[in-house]
Formats: sequence, C-alpha cells, structure tokens
Amino acid sequence: MAGLAGLAGRYVVLKLGGAAEIDLGSMAEEILALGEAGARVVVVHGGGKELSAALERAGKESNFIEGLRATDAETLEIAVMVFEGKVNKEIVARLLAAGVKAAGLNDVDGGVVTVTARQEPAGLGFVGEVETVDTGLLTTLTDGGFVPVVAPVASDAGGQIYNINADTLAGEIAAKLGAARLVFLTDVPGVLDASGKTISLVTPALAAELSAAGTVSGGMIPKIDAALRWLGDVEEVHIVDGSVVGAMRDQLAGEGTDGTRFAAD
Repeated sequence: MAGLAGLAGRYVVLKLGGAAEIDLGSMAEEILALGEAGARVVVVHGGGKELSAALERAGKESNFIEGLRATDAETLEIAVMVFEGKVNKEIVARLLAAGVKAAGLNDVDGGVVTVTARQEPAGLGFVGEVETVDTGLLTTLTDGGFVPVVAPVASDAGGQIYNINADTLAGEIAAKLGAARLVFLTDVPGVLDASGKTISLVTPALAAELSAAGTVSGGMIPKIDAALRWLGDVEEVHIVDGSVVGAMRDQLAGEGTDGTRFAAD
C-alpha cells in the first residue's frame, strides 16, 4: 500500500451507499488498508435503495425532485429508521468484523451538523440544508483511531429532524475537515458519456456540457454538484464503483483506471 503513504495523517472522507449499492465486505478491507497507511478516515453513508424498498413495503411511493428525495413526515420517520437502525449498523458491523475501529453516528449526535429546511427546489419537505459543521466529535474519534460512520440525519436549532442528501453532507464535512480526498462510492463506474463509457476526468466546463445535453441526470446530479463545489476545499474528488474490489484503493493510490476524478481545469 505504498501508494497511499501520502495520505498519512490526512483526512479521507468516503461517501458510501448501503449494502444494496456497494460490496461492504471488500470496502471494509480497503478502509482498513487506508487506516494502516495512516489516513484519518470518515465515512458518510446514504442508503437510498434500502429506503425506497422500505417505503414500498409501507405502501408509499418514492418521489424525487431534481435528484433529491421529497420527504414528508411519514417518509422522514421511515428514513430515520432505515438510515440509523439498519444501514448505519450494517456498515459499522462490517467494519468491526474487518478489524476497523468504527463508531456509528448521526449528525444529531454531538451536534456535528445543524441544518435548516431546504427551500429549493420547492416541495422537498423535511430535507435539510447544512448550516454548520462542528468537527469536534469527528476529530476526537479519529484522534483515538476510530472511523466515524455518519448517517444522513440531522436537526435544526429547534430540534426538528431532517433527512439530508448524503452526497452533499459528505462534501460539507470534507470541506470543513480540509480533507485530502473526497470519494463518492456508488454502484456505477463513474460519470458516463453518451455512449456509456466512463469519463476519467471531469472539469466544470465538461460537467456543464454533460448537464446541458442531458447526459447526466437523476442521482448523479448531486454527486457531480458536490464534487465540483468542494474542489477548492478538498484536494481531489473521485467517483468510484464501490462494487469493484480494489477500485477505491487504486484510485487513491494514483494507480486506478476505473472511476472519475474531478479537477478544476
């Protein structure tokens, strides 16, 4: 793992989906390797597919607006149960089994994140916009050799809980930590062109072209927005297929051919 030596003592923020989107077993081994190389790893997770399945079982339809899940009171209640009670625990359990010291959190814990209600686009309901990030608890945990595993749930100043887009949350945390790397692990190889081929490097100009042409849509939109938004605060941003064993490790070591890297120009 010599290629990861440059990350020693530096933050790497990983955004994971749930077990339905990535190979948690192999990902746990890669996170262990990052820790052994001296990286300070923070995991932020989503779990959209698990939530959609839970809503379907409850007889409730999922509704997305510009790639973001509209969240009414019933959807919020189910989201909290799925993200905190299922997905977070699954990820922590797999990390522990691989030998990683992991600690599950949601952003209500320790006031890591406070939010306000997101106003745009209209109709999102209980979807939070990150207002502040307090890295104190994250720093304490990583100083102790732990990997914080953060669920995308937080509250506002009045105690109202909100669902947060996990891609946006990961970017906000990475920016506040001054992370060396921000990696979005998903179930696709990266950003794809019109022919379905992975684009290895995306700049802001190319992203605008892809969006205007309709080449990217749905859940990829907030990932690209997050990647570009925090390029000035994070040295490198990547989108990597979390189902491909070794893809994240190779990307971070500068040896990967899978995935998409984002650069300012």
